[in-house]
Amino acid sequence: MRRALLVIYANRTDILSEILKKAIALFGDELYLKHAPQMIQEANCQVILLAAGYLHRADAAELENITKSGSYLSTITHRIGASLPRSRFLGMVVGMGLSKLTDPPDKAMKFQSDEMQSQDALWYLSLTEVMDEVGVPTELTTLKAVGSQSLLKRPSSQHPNTPQPKSTPSQTRVVGIEEISDKSEEEGLYAYEKPDSDASDSEEDPTLIQRSKPSAPVYIRDLVSALSDTENPDRYHLAISTAPDLIRRKTAFGTEIVESANELALQLVSLQDRYDMPKFHERRMEGLVALIVALPSQMGRWMAHTLFNVDLSLAHRSSVLIALGLAARELAGFGDADAKVMGLEKSTHTFPSKRLPEHLEPIYDSSKASIETISKQISQSILEPMALTAADKLTGPNIMKLRPLSSYAEEERQKRGLESRRRQKSVPKELYGVLSEAFLMPLLGEFSVMMYTMRSFGNSNPFLEPHLISLSVQTITLLLSTIGPHTPTLNLSTSEVFSFLTTLHNLPVASDPIVLPAILSLFLTVVDVNIVSGSTAEESLATQFATSVLELREWVDGVFERAPKEDERVRALAAGIMVKLEEVTRRYQGRLLGLDSKFEY
Repeated sequence: MRRALLVIYANRTDILSEILKKAIALFGDELYLKHAPQMIQEANCQVILLAAGYLHRADAAELENITKSGSYLSTITHRIGASLPRSRFLGMVVGMGLSKLTDPPDKAMKFQSDEMQSQDALWYLSLTEVMDEVGVPTELTTLKAVGSQSLLKRPSSQHPNTPQPKSTPSQTRVVGIEEISDKSEEEGLYAYEKPDSDASDSEEDPTLIQRSKPSAPVYIRDLVSALSDTENPDRYHLAISTAPDLIRRKTAFGTEIVESANELALQLVSLQDRYDMPKFHERRMEGLVALIVALPSQMGRWMAHTLFNVDLSLAHRSSVLIALGLAARELAGFGDADAKVMGLEKSTHTFPSKRLPEHLEPIYDSSKASIETISKQISQSILEPMALTAADKLTGPNIMKLRPLSSYAEEERQKRGLESRRRQKSVPKELYGVLSEAFLMPLLGEFSVMMYTMRSFGNSNPFLEPHLISLSVQTITLLLSTIGPHTPTLNLSTSEVFSFLTTLHNLPVASDPIVLPAILSLFLTVVDVNIVSGSTAEESLATQFATSVLELREWVDGVFERAPKEDERVRALAAGIMVKLEEVTRRYQGRLLGLDSKFEY
């Protein structure tokens, strides 16, 4: 239908130009980009590519003027910076398709990614070359007449009188039988495997052969030097692969880590995958986590300061946030579980006989996810008891059941409580203070300073990119959940988290599809931690933090009303927050009236 409509105006340059301008303006609108269905956005993208192809053939100068306009450039910028992958893909397709028409081949826009080499992308890019023609009504009657004649004069497939050749059966002659002896003359000889290939063996000039192989670094200063040697691929790769184990070995031995901590941290944070090394990002992440675990008080503050004050790319900032969250969890005793979720190696290597072979391990180990999975598990553990209790109320009185559903949640809660108490006994008490003072508080403080110093940037603030904000909120959720309800600094941590949420929920980025669930999860976590901590911390939600809680409660209510029914995660988190706050209010009112102290009139 779109091709039929556009071919009508193939020779009308003014109408084609107007269609293309309006389609581009709609294509780059932020509200349209966030809320329009993907099917409509794909149709608009096809209209842009088809119209651009017709306009280029009719008036190439007009198309070039459109591609140099500010509205077109802002449209491509908004699309490429979108948080949804499909929206970014459509923006890249339009940018490449129109650039191919207006720019020289050596200056045309190109995106070297796998998705731009797919069949879907090639089909979209071919739309600029579509050239249809409008037919005439007489062709329809001609086609109808030809079709009726072909039905009347259909020749038979074969004539009945034509004699068929007789098929003669094929005969097989046995020429001879050759007997093959089972015994081989070379029965006692065995074939040797070929030696491992060496790249230096292919060099014909012996003076150019490099026989000196790099050795693994033994000292931290050697590791820092090897990580900075980007011109030697073998040494660079060896340093990256051995960095996590070397850092952990040196943690309790000597003062090498303390003396070179800042320099080593800067090298690990700014590492680049220059040679497409296998598992480069995993080894780099393991090195960062090992360094933070070795010096939590120093490196926690250093990483928070580096995140907001050093010129890093989005990928490097994300790795710093992930390393902070995983290091805090490892210090609190969750290291092996989180390493399994993240697909990293465990801090204590398992004996080889206890592990699957390398070719079977990736098949049966399906728990490779991101830090978002850990954050979702925290929210699920909070929401599950409320869901089972609600199901009990809807299915009738407990006396009619063999076992109430909420009893399963109670068993899980008791099991998690025993596990938590066992873990707390094995972790030094002062460590929770370190996690709060060196991880959580510096991260929240640096964010507040950044928002104050960069308030003039508005929506162009580079730190308000949806992926980075979502990951920051998830990291804070992990830190708050890891510190737990029994830390002495819970009141201060709660105050800073509420200040962070109050600032964040008023920003436009808070409505982004990947940011909103993270904010709701953090709000639910801070409320649940204070409830578990006891009546004193729970009362502070209704007294000391009442202003922030009420403001955020109204915002959550609006989120729940506006969220579509298909967005189950957002609606579940919002409903869980409202139920938790309702319970807090009811218990606080009961304590004020003396109803919880078994007072009788």
